[in-house]
Amino acid sequence: MSKLNGKIAVVTGATGGIGFQVAKRLGEDGCKVILNGIEDDKGADSVKELQALGIDAEYCGFDVTDENAVNENIGKIGRKHGKIEIDCDSNDIEQTFCRALRSSLNRTLSKRNLSVGKLLSLK
Repeated sequence: MSKLNGKIAVVTGATGGIGFQVAKRLGEDGCKVILNGIEDDKGADSVKELQALGIDAEYCGFDVTDENAVNENIGKIGRKHGKIEIDCDSNDIEQTFCRALRSSLNRTLSKRNLSVGKLLSLK
């Protein structure tokens, strides 16, 4: 049995991309996953997809850049499920990954006297 079994996980940006995959993996490892995003239709579809895999999932849509919305909704989740034990901000993961990728790509291209901008403008 996984150490994550039964833990409550909130994953932001979880209606697609990295966030969805993180939520899926946490669910496969036994977490109850609360998907967050701002596209309610995609959120509902994502929950259905995870539930079809036997994952305990639900959606709570709010904008993580709105501090009041965050406080209100995290409070609701906490009151409903108890302690939130895992919080994964996949929006930050994606931004960090993109910054790292761009930095790595720029280092490689600079050795050839190119930049990402120059590379994208080449035809």
